[in-house]
Amino acid sequence: MAVTALSKPESEALGEFSTRIRAALGSNLQELRLFGSKARGDSRPDSDLDVLVVVTGDRVRAEDLAIDIAFDINVASDLYI
Repeated sequence: MAVTALSKPESEALGEFSTRIRAALGSNLQELRLFGSKARGDSRPDSDLDVLVVVTGDRVRAEDLAIDIAFDINVASDLYI
């Protein structure tokens, strides 16, 4: 299966998300992984960017931080993480 490359705005949005979530979660962040249609290479123009965030510690706090960071990036980039 051919993998569809991410667009420049998608790559930039994911880079920003990665930088900000790493800074926010520090050593509690165990893994970040792109999954779903973008990772499989079968996305459509309206597909979102699915990101798995694996943490130790306070999962609820981590989820709140990830949602807030993703929201800011979504608004700024007109994408959906």
